[in-house]
Amino acid sequence: MKKLFIFLLLTAATSASKAQTFSLQQAQAQALQHSPFLKSSALDVERHVILKRAAPEIPKADIQLLYGQYNSIERHDNNITITQTLPFPTTIARQVQHAQALQTSAEYRYEMTRQELLYEVKRTFFELLYLKRRIKMLQTQDSLLQVLAATSAQRYKVGDVTLLDKTSAETQRGDAHNQMQQAEKDYQITLHRLAALLNTPIAEIAGELYELAPVITDTIQLQQNPALKHSHQQVEVAHRWKNLQQSAMLPDIRIGYFSQTLMGPQTVNGVETVFGSDKRFNGFQIGLAVPLWFFNWTASAEAARLSKQIARQNADQTKLELTGRWHQTVGEMQKAQNNLAYYKEQALPNVQLLVNQNVRSYQTGEITYTTFLINAQQALRIQEAYLQAVNTWNQSIINYEFITGSINEN
Repeated sequence: MKKLFIFLLLTAATSASKAQTFSLQQAQAQALQHSPFLKSSALDVERHVILKRAAPEIPKADIQLLYGQYNSIERHDNNITITQTLPFPTTIARQVQHAQALQTSAEYRYEMTRQELLYEVKRTFFELLYLKRRIKMLQTQDSLLQVLAATSAQRYKVGDVTLLDKTSAETQRGDAHNQMQQAEKDYQITLHRLAALLNTPIAEIAGELYELAPVITDTIQLQQNPALKHSHQQVEVAHRWKNLQQSAMLPDIRIGYFSQTLMGPQTVNGVETVFGSDKRFNGFQIGLAVPLWFFNWTASAEAARLSKQIARQNADQTKLELTGRWHQTVGEMQKAQNNLAYYKEQALPNVQLLVNQNVRSYQTGEITYTTFLINAQQALRIQEAYLQAVNTWNQSIINYEFITGSINEN
């Protein structure tokens, strides 16, 4: 048991020593390098590159040996025949085209995975910046209310404040302390989520909360969305598959070569000649393999045609959904921008005025201690609402970048 305890301590110490502090750019680079999901998607692209090289599906050659009395009473005659079936050239070309379409589809899937990973990392990172800033504000609030609660308790003993004032101060401080603890827990939970995305321990993130720059909005930017590209590519895949199924009704080409013995007497130019095993007779053959039953091939081609229609409908649906999300995201950005502008232009200047006037009025005895706490709480709520407004604005910008496929390493 003692050894196990020591081992766990050493493991924890090792993990802690490996934990690092990451900036946004470092976090994105780490995620792109170490994400198992992205590695899997990259391997899928590599797999389709290899499959493309194997796209012309050439059947195995047919090698046959005929040995025995197939020509005369001679028992040691032998015939070696090599036959190769080749798809029609049109079929070979369509096999390559289909393989290329599948490879392109895999590349778009990789880009989809990459964009999703960068989106999750950036969204989580900015959430952490917001939580870190909020914790600092709550710590300041908690320290202030702790001093005020202690002061209120002392003043209550000498009769300067009422029991209501003392109780109110203690309640406000307790609530602020609880909010700070909850925010710290939220920060740790979100930090673990970022660590999972990066596939590495994280000690802390670098940087402070800031506002992302506005973006120029245009529906044409949706064309860069990897999900939309992938849905359109699926139509191309289905189209190439339909063509390939239709080409299955084309004939296959069969070519062959044979070499055989014809031991025994043979009449050559009116002269009887005896041939032994050292004399071989060679030739070639060529032919076509044509389908006599078209029912199954026709059914396969019809099913492929329906698959193309399904892919086109799915692509149209993807475009509709992305267009709807684009309009929703633009609306959220405009809403967040107006809200942020209100806090920056009106609420925050008024908060500073409220704080100064609140302290001055309390010092001159114009307001009671309870009123002073209520005003202080109102000022802190506005400051917290401002931080939330900044976070909402940043998240709306990140969502827009994701919708338009424009999230890159910063």
